[in-house]
Amino acid sequence: MAMTKDEKIKLYEELMEDKDFLHEMNKREQADLKYRGELAYAKDKGMKEGFEQGKLNIAKNLKSLDISVDDIAKITCLSIDEIKKL
Repeated sequence: MAMTKDEKIKLYEELMEDKDFLHEMNKREQADLKYRGELAYAKDKGMKEGFEQGKLNIAKNLKSLDISVDDIAKITCLSIDEIKKL
């Protein structure tokens, strides 16, 4: 049987007074926030690594076309040393 509106309100009020319930909810919220933060960090890190790998791939391709190291550095924003190592 479905709860009436008054029953739902009463249950809500009881739960809001239950310290154990509130503590458990707080722990779950903290865990969820931590997980979301870690996920955002991993996504950001992966995107940065992918971007850097893309710059290296472009530099390799430009180098194979005999483009000067100085020009490759200007195009990719990589250092001359990084380009010479490719």
